Amino acid sequence: RHIKSLVKGGLGEFFLAPDNPHFFKTPLGTYDENLRPITKGWTDYQPTYNKFRINHYATQSRSFFVNVKSKFIMPDGAATPDESFWEEHDRNEVFDHSMDKFIEPLKDILSLIGDTDTQMIKIIDDGHLGGYVEGGDEGTYTPRLWDTLIADYDIKSVVDIGCGEGHASKYFADKGIEVLAIDGSKKVLATAVYQPIIIHDYYQGAYIPDRVYDLSWCCEFLEHIDEEYIPNFMATFKKSKIAAVTHALPGQEGYHHVNERDDAYWIEQFKKYGFEYSKADSLKYRSLNEATYFPISGMIFLNKEL
Repeated sequence: RHIKSLVKGGLGEFFLAPDNPHFFKTPLGTYDENLRPITKGWTDYQPTYNKFRINHYATQSRSFFVNVKSKFIMPDGAATPDESFWEEHDRNEVFDHSMDKFIEPLKDILSLIGDTDTQMIKIIDDGHLGGYVEGGDEGTYTPRLWDTLIADYDIKSVVDIGCGEGHASKYFADKGIEVLAIDGSKKVLATAVYQPIIIHDYYQGAYIPDRVYDLSWCCEFLEHIDEEYIPNFMATFKKSKIAAVTHALPGQEGYHHVNERDDAYWIEQFKKYGFEYSKADSLKYRSLNEATYFPISGMIFLNKEL
């Protein structure tokens, strides 16, 4: 499968091999729709169809055809395109607005990715604790998902694990939900939008809430903790009936990402602590298509011991 990119061909330094428009790079690395790393012009990855789709064009315009395409030797070895090629491809066989539904989600995704030169994201690092994005990471803010979880499971209480400045905690609290917010970095207290926040370093030991909560919310936290300390944060999860989590995928990379794993790994880890993976609910909530991390790696676990 050749890679079809959102990068315009022929941009010189953005291509590893200028003669192969399918083999490109970007300043922050190149990834597919599931954040799997792209290192060559074709891949054996199975594509997905629930993110967005772009139809590959044959020719952009008459001037493009005359000045470029008609002088181009086709990659499959076919003859240089002539007028019959133009006549065949200068049309839309079907124009049914089937792509319209992808426009707004695509805009959201591109807005989330942003231009790193202008977006001015300020990451506050804090050693092995990972740190946080000052002002909040838009990729972790999922109101449509939260509202659906609240309605589906009648959520009255939430543990926010790795809460950062507390943006998710504040959202739940504003809905009248009881919140226990936990983060490892004392630095979050300076800009926190929600209080109180329990400061706890899972490298130092477990944190066990003194009561059972309906939901544990945990977005982009798991990959920041070394494997040997998993029991420490699982002690927190075990005090909730439901866990909604995301995780960084292998090769995703990021500040203090020390345990990037696939879904199967986390399914097995949560199983050890009495949680059952709900594939149906995970796919349901991923399909909400918010421009966040959840459609990429979001998972729902049900505590079978509560």
